[in-house]
Amino acid sequence: MRKIIVFIVLLMMLLSGCSGAPTDTNNGDNSGKSTDNDNQVEEQKEGQNSNFNQFKDAPDDAIALLINLPTSDQRSLLKIQETLYLQDTEEKIIVIPRDAHASVELYTVDDISEAGDITASKFYTNEDCGKDFAMELQAIRPEGLPNYKLLIQLPNGTEKEYFISYNGKDGNPNLEYILK
Repeated sequence: MRKIIVFIVLLMMLLSGCSGAPTDTNNGDNSGKSTDNDNQVEEQKEGQNSNFNQFKDAPDDAIALLINLPTSDQRSLLKIQETLYLQDTEEKIIVIPRDAHASVELYTVDDISEAGDITASKFYTNEDCGKDFAMELQAIRPEGLPNYKLLIQLPNGTEKEYFISYNGKDGNPNLEYILK
């Protein structure tokens, strides 16, 4: 009788451990099922930069992402295509356009008039960035007048200027989105 009770207790323990296990009713056939890889492909919209898609919380109206002072973990996620050494500093900024066919231009800010007119000289152009584009800039974010201007143009004609300068009030966030 004692052996029967021990057998029943062991059987109950074994069966209760299996109740939460997932079952596969298709015998390994994944047709018709969506897998994690399928979901990742569906999430990545056609024409978007795969590096941009590494960061899931982007606003819908973001046209680019700047990563200020990137961590080693962030850098390991990305495929950095180009590095521009603009100044002798350890500060880095990674520029990632959302659209794979965006155009990126960099300018040196030469002068800002009292009326606010900006004179700038273009020194870098990438007319079709590609789906894996990320560019690292080695540059200081100055307080006050900016040294550099970034211009991002989308294939639909939308363009946005961004001046690389330090936000003395709140600081620059690690992940900074450039919005339309």
